[in-house]
Amino acid sequence: MNSKHLFLTIVLLVVVLVIRSTHGALLCELGYQPCGTKCYKPATGDQCFNNGLICGLGYQPCGTKCYKPATGDQCFNNGLICGLGYQPCGTKCYKPASGEQCFE
Repeated sequence: MNSKHLFLTIVLLVVVLVIRSTHGALLCELGYQPCGTKCYKPATGDQCFNNGLICGLGYQPCGTKCYKPATGDQCFNNGLICGLGYQPCGTKCYKPASGEQCFE
């Protein structure tokens, strides 16, 4: 294949990608995968979850956020993340061991 054919092939490929992107397709760089409306890189340990949430290596989804269970974080009510030793109280976390109380 000569350089003219190679150039035309590349131009055609770019045109196809631009047309696809204008019709709502998500374009991701080489090595990346689509996740909802964003791209993520599985090779780095990133994970895509059902709602389009991307969490890094060792993290899990909690509503629309990511948390790290290995550090003692806990997910409550599908969205509230409390640290080690904390408990949920409505939309906040409190620490019973330090004498804090929950009043809802």
